[in-house]
Amino acid sequence: MNHLCYIYVFEYRNLHNVDMSFDSRYDFSLDRKRNVLSIEKRKGVADGFWGKNVYSLTAIVGNNGAGKSTALRFILEALVEGSGSRKELKGMIVTVDDEEGFSIYVPEELQRVYRCNVKGVIIDSIDKMEDLPSMETLYYGSHFNPLTTPEDILTMRWTGLMNISDGYLLTRDLQDYGNNLATNGIYPFRDYATAFNSQNQYRICYFLNQYDSAIKKSLRLPKYLMIFPNKAGQWALTHKLKAARKSKLPEIVIPENWNARNKALADIIYHNMLNVEADGMTSGLRWIPLLRRWIKYAVENQSNNIVDTYLAFIQTIKSEREKQLCMYIYECANILANTCRDESNVFYSWLYYDIEEDKACIEMLLGWIVSHRVYLTCRFFDMQYAHDFKTTTFLSSGEQEMLNLYSRIYDSVVRIKQRGFSEDTPQLFIFDEAEIGYHPEWQRQFVNNIVKYLNDMAGRYNLRCQIVLTSHSPIILSDIPVECCNMLLKDDEKNETVNVTKSRKQTFGTNVFELYRDSFFLNGGMMGEFASNYIQQLNEEIDKANEDNDEFLEERISLIGDRVIRDYLMSKLRSHDKKWLKAYYSRALKELDDEQD
Repeated sequence: MNHLCYIYVFEYRNLHNVDMSFDSRYDFSLDRKRNVLSIEKRKGVADGFWGKNVYSLTAIVGNNGAGKSTALRFILEALVEGSGSRKELKGMIVTVDDEEGFSIYVPEELQRVYRCNVKGVIIDSIDKMEDLPSMETLYYGSHFNPLTTPEDILTMRWTGLMNISDGYLLTRDLQDYGNNLATNGIYPFRDYATAFNSQNQYRICYFLNQYDSAIKKSLRLPKYLMIFPNKAGQWALTHKLKAARKSKLPEIVIPENWNARNKALADIIYHNMLNVEADGMTSGLRWIPLLRRWIKYAVENQSNNIVDTYLAFIQTIKSEREKQLCMYIYECANILANTCRDESNVFYSWLYYDIEEDKACIEMLLGWIVSHRVYLTCRFFDMQYAHDFKTTTFLSSGEQEMLNLYSRIYDSVVRIKQRGFSEDTPQLFIFDEAEIGYHPEWQRQFVNNIVKYLNDMAGRYNLRCQIVLTSHSPIILSDIPVECCNMLLKDDEKNETVNVTKSRKQTFGTNVFELYRDSFFLNGGMMGEFASNYIQQLNEEIDKANEDNDEFLEERISLIGDRVIRDYLMSKLRSHDKKWLKAYYSRALKELDDEQD
């Protein structure tokens, strides 16, 4: 199996004559004057450093605009088989197999490629490849731009690329399954967003239900899957009617004697009927009057099973289209009624699953969703996740992003095989600032967790995978040896990017403040610009201080958290303050007198 170990970018977007290493076992040196590349074996990190099934992990870091994401694009265009511009790339790609056999794609102007020993003595020469190597690759980026161009690599479907970024899935999730209630294959943006949200919830649910490994505890996965009505339709119709100055929507009536399950299911049926109208599925139908009839029917025919009552109501409907739409809603409510638990408090009622204890019920729900694909493209209910029922809040945005990442990897590596697709398992995993939105504690665990997780995923298929990531987090970089880093520095004056890794200090196990200064090129200090300017202004005001504003300045100095800076400014202020000195010495003399007495 081949692994990426080196690239040299001659010219690609804002990168010019920049090289990067992705294998710490080798040192690469390109002499551009003689057009000769030397490969020298070096000590590097120990084999197995990242685990049995992760061949290497490499970070690309640098200041803003240095070209981190551009470097990832270059790698994708070079290594992904379906890239239409592979042979047009101006750069060098070096891969190595498990037997240390190199494969090199390079422009013809490069004359010779040498492999050297640890002392730099030439061992042999290496033949160049006529075609670029290809690798099955998975890409995840946390950046989302809905206005990106259609030909952008990050929004296209290429052979050999599993793209699990938001920008791509927003398009793919609707195209893969299609909305069989739409016409002519033309969908508004709302349909894309709805399909993406529905399938993202499904991917997370499937991952939580199916993934079973010893590392689950370290991922701190949620305990409960909670089912709530999707209220987007109610919001949209309310504003639509308000703008048109029409009558309000009919309100659901919940009898007090209904149990928690009936209340929750009635709420889901009501909001589903509103969503069907808001989604434009009811064109030509008198849907709102039908909703009013249902509310009246439910009150007049109260029972302990609201789902059976709704089915009886459907039998009274004459229009076949109205019946069909109501049957979608009935089937949704029925599967939830037969698989969910229920809970309530003084505010509301809800349905839920215990993720560990209700595996069979969740599996039944997931199987039903897949067999009725309309539920993967429409708004019927929302899935939320929680660790407990003590509060009405659920997962943090960082935990949600973490679940997005792990569930999409699982979907691409495991579930795609179960569905019978022919795609090969990815061997190169690229993460572009995947930690964005993570709390510092989640960032601290990111490398450890992703390495454990991918070791487990690769081990299932007897593979060794490779990780390339970009990051702005010094916490993440403290988990990665400098030998496994590419540090890009952009010189704004010269408008060029340089790889300065060899001049940087060790990063592994290093204090984050040191990493900010040395590896992320934070030359303006470790304090926020606003606070720095505040202290500088305060220092200047102290130089002009008088007795009238001393007390005000003292209050402002007390805000400063750094003790050294605060004490310095306070002592400087007091040296100007005669009144304070007089009071200080008066107190000191009084204390001496008291001691003598």
